[in-house]
Amino acid sequence: MFLTPQQVAVYQVSKRRPSARLGPRNTSGGAGNFSLDVRILDAQDGHLIQALHLPTSATFSKVAPTHEGKFIVRTGEMLYLYSSDFQQLASRDLPLKRLAPLEEWEIKVYHSGQAIVLAHQKLFLREQSSGQEDLNSGKSSADIEILDADTLRTLKTFNVSNYMSHWSVGDHFLVGNHYTVAERANDFGKMDFDGHWVSLNSLWKVPRNSCSYLMDAMVHQLIAVYGCNRLFVLSPAGQKTFSAKIAPDETFASVVNAGSYLAAESDRSEVKFGNTIAKPVRIELYDLDRKTVLKWVSIESDTVYYDVSRNGDLAVVDGYELTLYAKER
Repeated sequence: MFLTPQQVAVYQVSKRRPSARLGPRNTSGGAGNFSLDVRILDAQDGHLIQALHLPTSATFSKVAPTHEGKFIVRTGEMLYLYSSDFQQLASRDLPLKRLAPLEEWEIKVYHSGQAIVLAHQKLFLREQSSGQEDLNSGKSSADIEILDADTLRTLKTFNVSNYMSHWSVGDHFLVGNHYTVAERANDFGKMDFDGHWVSLNSLWKVPRNSCSYLMDAMVHQLIAVYGCNRLFVLSPAGQKTFSAKIAPDETFASVVNAGSYLAAESDRSEVKFGNTIAKPVRIELYDLDRKTVLKWVSIESDTVYYDVSRNGDLAVVDGYELTLYAKER
């Protein structure tokens, strides 16, 4: 994750060996067995700038930039805000009610870094119908909070009456999908922070006999649409401003956007031990202004993480190796 164009953070959760003695959970929700190790590196030569070692739980950990070098760190059930000189500025808890089979807090940041969006999601596998009591079911929902990125103070809250299996954040809007209604599983929409929903599916035509497509919010109110072997970018009016295509047996699995640059992961299905898995094969970097491919990086391992800076530099973790690719200036 690029914290700034000059700094990149890599992080992982490590398990303590031997296990910690039994004791109460700490504020992160963990009990001392897991730690979040963060390394902030210089994006030019890779030297270590700062290291953080924080207790966490076995489930959720995250690092994300806000603006001007500030960043947030999520460790289990806690969210922390750090300054550009790595001092803790604020914190807040992410309490779990543990009333639904699946309950989670998801955290996304505006592309501008000025605000943070929290989604407290609850998913019930069997929806509760009106007039029927069922202690094992309820109504899936997502409670949304908008936080000031400089204080973690809550600016606004609203509720979404369904579980969002895939969602992303633009500046002042969300892009997400309906999950709990089967016939609308692939129905994506754009939602403002008053909870008003506008369907986006009518803005583009889904290729016939295709797999599912995903949508991600980008800067300048743009939206990336990707799936199967196709990727394109929609303007706020629904016009295609950029498109890319890969081999028929490949799939666009994810995208990352910063400034006028878009990086995308391509996967190919492989059979291992009788199971079909998606194997990452390539990361491509596009310049949306010039509508060209800037970088093509092949992937060797089964696991890849990547990010792009607003200057067009690319960071890729392929297995156990981090490589920084500088955009030609």
